[in-house]
Amino acid sequence: MPGIRYFELVHVFIFLILIIFGGCLLFGTASFINPAVAATEIFFSEYVEGSGNNKALEIFNGTNVTIDLAAENYDVQFFFNGNATADATISLTGTIAPGGTYE
Repeated sequence: MPGIRYFELVHVFIFLILIIFGGCLLFGTASFINPAVAATEIFFSEYVEGSGNNKALEIFNGTNVTIDLAAENYDVQFFFNGNATADATISLTGTIAPGGTYE
């Protein structure tokens, strides 16, 4: 059923946000929202879903420093069917420049 699948995907997406950033996202502080205040952490800026397993996340760096994803141990964890432990984990690599994105 499309409604149930959409709910499950939203649920997974919310868990991803909480796991990656420890619940400390500051959505309202990105520089494109309020130029006077810089973000203090990276955050998901876009979620794209295609057909089948074609899905993508975009991560925005609103801070004023380059973020090294591997050095700071960022990863994406997937929780399926309400599991309490991650079913899959992807360790992120690379860097995100200030004001840049990682796709």
